[in-house]
Amino acid sequence: MRCPRCGATTELATNGWCRTCEGAYDTWSRQHAADIVWQTGSGAIVAMLIGLGGLLLGASPVVAIAGVLAGASTFIGLRRWGLRHRRRQYLATSVPRAYLPTPRS
Repeated sequence: MRCPRCGATTELATNGWCRTCEGAYDTWSRQHAADIVWQTGSGAIVAMLIGLGGLLLGASPVVAIAGVLAGASTFIGLRRWGLRHRRRQYLATSVPRAYLPTPRS
């Protein structure tokens, strides 16, 4: 199979790119390692608003548990979205013109 990013005919990794492209993406993505800060912060804010807010308003402790689960779900969802966004961003901007695959006829 061919790598959809660079067109190499080497063995592909689990995500469908060759090992060279995956290594280049891994190096590039380290520039955006701080993305996890706002993602975890958003999850924590949701957990505190639902969990602690519910308890302060006199709700059952089950609401606090649901708040923690909602916060964790928020973090996981934002993390997955962020990873997909960064991969699309990398595909759109980081390949020099000399390495773009030629169109297939």
